[in-house]
Amino acid sequence: DLSGFDEAFWSHMAFVLSNGIRSFFLSIFNGRGSHVPSVPVGYLNFYYQQLNLYSAKLALMTDFTMLTMGGALKRHEKLSARLGDLLSCLYLASAVLKNFHDDDYPEEDLPLIHWACQQLLFEAEEAVQGILDNFSGVFQRMILRVLVNPLSRRIKPPSDKLGLQVAKILTRSHAARDRLISDVF
Repeated sequence: DLSGFDEAFWSHMAFVLSNGIRSFFLSIFNGRGSHVPSVPVGYLNFYYQQLNLYSAKLALMTDFTMLTMGGALKRHEKLSARLGDLLSCLYLASAVLKNFHDDDYPEEDLPLIHWACQQLLFEAEEAVQGILDNFSGVFQRMILRVLVNPLSRRIKPPSDKLGLQVAKILTRSHAARDRLISDVF
């Protein structure tokens, strides 16, 4: 019935608006202030905050894309692929952190964790930029850019120094390497 539709519609619009506000403020403060789990390795909080930030961006961009494009999104395959890339990066980064948690936070794995999370967040930022740069409609692109990325890009790829640490771990007999390859046949 019409009243049920109205209730569902306005409830969803409120949810989209809250996603927009959340994405905007998390972007302004670079994810700071968002809820992070209590972990013994406190400086990993940044990665959890970034996952919260990019999750908010993904939610808003998905809602906005569906609202403005509707069924035409099927013809914009690269745009939907970039949304999928962003989702994949978030999934993989959360899997890295979950695995680190399940292994009870071994300190010798930290370079691997840092490299993986930095690389995945960099790729997530690239996907966001790709969406913003190629969104059809100048007005829609401006609105989305203000809500999702009001400030300039901040994520950089992992440094060469960190990459060298990872390479040393992976090419020498090391407890972290042994954990990584324990189930590889």
